[in-house]
Amino acid sequence: SHVGDHIRARRLDLGLFQREAAERIGVTEATIYGWEALRRSPSIREWSMVIDFLGYDPHPSPSTTADQLRTLRR
Repeated sequence: SHVGDHIRARRLDLGLFQREAAERIGVTEATIYGWEALRRSPSIREWSMVIDFLGYDPHPSPSTTADQLRTLRR
């Protein structure tokens, strides 16, 4: 699934509005909207903040060659 799906689920679990999630992550509300609407993905700079918010990496490092190829295709 897309990282925006993970962000939305976590935000709703915490009972947060997009604005509040944006404040916690350190981005704009429009950025959260874009992620959740699957219009864009976090930049490399934003990934660590997203992982901190989620409490896990939604796309962990691939461990097998097949996993690495799937990651590259994304």
